[in-house]
Amino acid sequence: MPYTLAIEISQREGGVAIRPADLGADGAHTAGDILTEPILSGPGGDGLAPAVERLCLRAGQSPADCALIGVSIGPGGFTGLRTAVTFAQILARVTGAPVAAIPSAHVAAASIDSATVPAGTLLVVLGVKREQFWATRFERGADGHWQQASAAGLADASAVALEGLAAIAVDAHAPALLRERARAPGVPCVAFRHDPADCLRLAERARAAGATIAPEALRPIYGREPEAVTLWNARHGNGGAHHREA
Repeated sequence: MPYTLAIEISQREGGVAIRPADLGADGAHTAGDILTEPILSGPGGDGLAPAVERLCLRAGQSPADCALIGVSIGPGGFTGLRTAVTFAQILARVTGAPVAAIPSAHVAAASIDSATVPAGTLLVVLGVKREQFWATRFERGADGHWQQASAAGLADASAVALEGLAAIAVDAHAPALLRERARAPGVPCVAFRHDPADCLRLAERARAAGATIAPEALRPIYGREPEAVTLWNARHGNGGAHHREA
């Protein structure tokens, strides 16, 4: 029976989600409940493939029946993003499933519900390194979902515009200077989550909008050059070999 798979391992704590299709009395497929499986990255963490296998067993699904793959593509950790993208490409090629590339800021925004921030502009802060971060602005649409309002990119805590913001979505790594600057205009900082179930819902909406891609087009978003690449170039010279997706 067909199912949707979502992969959200862009951050240290993430997971995978499945929504199996239910077969109605008339033989038509309808959306079932979302099941999730956590993954902890780093030493001792669960691998992606075993987590997907466990989730398929729980859902009574065959991995070969995947009908849609949603992937949180960053910014985030270099290893997690590369692992997610590679796994999704392989599974998509084997199953023929289309892929929905979901920027991780969209997953973060989806966790901020209307009771927390009912309307206005939301600034999502990701990929923090000292006072610099990846900034994405959203507006809540008429359908109640957050819609990206402008191009995302690197910003500095000392210079990013805070006027007109309803809230700033942050995690524990948000720059202290940004939090301090937000106090004066009374802009609240609210905590986001990277929930694979939110990634799955975003993937389903992308499919409904005709916004899926072929697996070979899937690329991670890096807020800046990965540290491993920086160290390699420092030791060996870049030689023009590295291309950073953004």
